[in-house]
Amino acid sequence: MSYLVIFLHPWRHPDGHLERRWIRVEHKVGSHAAVREAMAQFAEKMLVRVTAETVLAPEGRGGWWEPKGVTRLEKINGDLALQQAAREAAKPVVVTDVTLGRFELDRSLSRLVGKRAISGHRYELSIEEGLEETPEVDVRAMRSRVIAFEHQLASITAAISDKMLALYNDTWRRFGFRLTRDRFVKRLGIESAYVEESRTTLYVDAGRLFAGHTIEVRIGPQGEISEIMLVG
Repeated sequence: MSYLVIFLHPWRHPDGHLERRWIRVEHKVGSHAAVREAMAQFAEKMLVRVTAETVLAPEGRGGWWEPKGVTRLEKINGDLALQQAAREAAKPVVVTDVTLGRFELDRSLSRLVGKRAISGHRYELSIEEGLEETPEVDVRAMRSRVIAFEHQLASITAAISDKMLALYNDTWRRFGFRLTRDRFVKRLGIESAYVEESRTTLYVDAGRLFAGHTIEVRIGPQGEISEIMLVG
């Protein structure tokens, strides 16, 4: 059995209000050929009606709505209020924070994305969107978390060295030179950071030390490092 999965935003709740959080619709259509045929019927910005038994609210702040028992998915016309809400939702959302700088909302990821520089190196900073009443407050609420990990960068790279230096020298080095702690740390640079309610995740570039793999560092809300691992 194959399914057609679409995401809608905004959409009208059964009680009549316009909902601006995403809804994920999974509709059983049969074969792979039927999925291709169904996909050809629906285009971006098209208005659709979903008939379902019920709709479930998101379990977490970063989740989406989900209808259960979907029996029909069809194109519709009209609903001027929904069309206007869709036009508003399509407009770029830009936030400029006095401390962290400029962010733009990436709706596909529900993240506010910007650029920061630390120790002469630029990295991408993403902040979870939707935690507070406005994107501006989302950024402001996470300001202290960002400043904290930037100020702790020396201790973070030291923790990475404690965990990864021996792994490189003993396993990944192959025919290269053994690295001292200082030389290892100099190879590290933050590539990106994602700050969400439950934790901050740093992705640290280590060049070719680990065959292109990135080092992921997970930091708890209170600044404690919980995990350091290779990813990618």
